[in-house]
Amino acid sequence: MADVIAIFTGNAQSLLNVSEDLRYVAARLGHRAFVHTQVYPELVFRRKVGAAIFVYPLDPVYAADKATYFYDFRKVLRENLIWYTTVEGRPARWETRAPIWRYVEVYANSLFTEEKLKEADIEVVDLVPHGVLQEKVQRAMKLKKQYEAKIRNEFGDRVVFACVSSNHPRKNLEGLEKAVSILNEKRKDDFVVLMICDAEPEAQNMKLVADMGSLSHEEVLAFMAACDYLVHPSMAEGFGLPVLEANAMGVPALHCNMPPLNEYSDPHANITWDYESIEYVNLDIMKGGGIEFELHKFPPSAIAEAMEYAIELKKNNPEEYEERKARAREAAEPFDAEKLYRKFFDNMILL
Repeated sequence: MADVIAIFTGNAQSLLNVSEDLRYVAARLGHRAFVHTQVYPELVFRRKVGAAIFVYPLDPVYAADKATYFYDFRKVLRENLIWYTTVEGRPARWETRAPIWRYVEVYANSLFTEEKLKEADIEVVDLVPHGVLQEKVQRAMKLKKQYEAKIRNEFGDRVVFACVSSNHPRKNLEGLEKAVSILNEKRKDDFVVLMICDAEPEAQNMKLVADMGSLSHEEVLAFMAACDYLVHPSMAEGFGLPVLEANAMGVPALHCNMPPLNEYSDPHANITWDYESIEYVNLDIMKGGGIEFELHKFPPSAIAEAMEYAIELKKNNPEEYEERKARAREAAEPFDAEKLYRKFFDNMILL
């Protein structure tokens, strides 16, 4: 059997980033690994690979065909087959009751993901949280100065918030725009929000700097490091990797105090706001989605208040701001992707 590892994943940038990090860790352990954005059965059945890792959210509608492949591949790859997954709410029980899901076991990326999958009767082998590669952090730090120079040249001493997000409704970019509009009434000359996302923002003081996926992962990390804060307005996550990535770069993050973000977010580093209620909604029902997203609801004013606090902190309390930056780095240290992800490869038997 070949010593090649196939990593099958989707086209979403977050999935690709995690998959590339898995590929890197596999290479560091002496394996040959390749990332594929489609599942190729012939690679398995013709024995061209000795192991496979699926990196897909466990949406039982979107991933139903992947579950069938997983079942078929088990006959060939046996213990050398892994599904690493996330979920942002409750998988639809009427879908996970399909017989195929009885033969799928997964690794969860957070305690929140693990709990939601177990509620849906999906077998969870273990919890392996996402991590950040230290080599990427080091390379990004070398790029930081050029981004910082551009930002300061254009925005001077304004407090700069980064936002790295897709425009999926659960990410709540609309709420962020409303929060910025609220803040513009009092502090419009004191801040700017720089966006890496899928659409041009409309609010004053929100600037699109790059389309999602147009920059390398290291460039995104460098961009984060050049900003004063990350603002993460999301209402539902399976892990929330941008918060961890910002912290790894020494940047405090603003986010809702909700699971799974509060599993790893240090309140002495980051600035949070509370949610008021939880609502379960299938936001992708028109696309045939099978997840009831667990939306942690809060008003835009909560984001605005956290941003104003962050502005005051940066401008008038530099000692506490620097302390938060240091705490952010410390909080991210246990999430070293090379140490976390090697668990997937330690038990593989490859020739």
